[in-house]
Amino acid sequence: MNTQRCFLACLPPAHCLPGLLRQQEWLAAQVGGRIIPAAQLHLTLAFLGELDDTALQEAVACAGQSAAGLYGELTLDRAGSFDAGAVWSGSSAPPERLLAWQARLRDALGARGIALPARPFVPHISLLRRPEREVAPQALPPLSLPLQELCLLASAPQASGARYQLLQRWAAW
Repeated sequence: MNTQRCFLACLPPAHCLPGLLRQQEWLAAQVGGRIIPAAQLHLTLAFLGELDDTALQEAVACAGQSAAGLYGELTLDRAGSFDAGAVWSGSSAPPERLLAWQARLRDALGARGIALPARPFVPHISLLRRPEREVAPQALPPLSLPLQELCLLASAPQASGARYQLLQRWAAW
């Protein structure tokens, strides 16, 4: 049985990339690590894990029904790290609307048999992998990230890091 490792995410619009790359360069100068290529930057909304064809179709149906409710923007104004694995740009005050939307998405996926990992949703964009040390939580110059579309991506691990393939996208409004 074929499976794909999948996730739902928002991709940053092109006009946001210069700001994200400035944050990335500034953080890399502090802690080192592997810079994530601009084409790989994304805001994960739901990590779906390994999906067979049936589960993938359920995820597509769920995402298509959920996309219209995703609207707004996220202010990326805070840096941090997850252990020593990744350095990220996130929000000091994630919008309640986004958190509620993600909780509804989690429930809808669960009702279709796709259980998400049991960890809190922390909206962020990973900028660096394998830093030399953790980043203490700190303020970043604010960057507004519009949430314009919901994307289903497949992740293929490679020696140089995961590569993502866009499987489908839906307008968020």
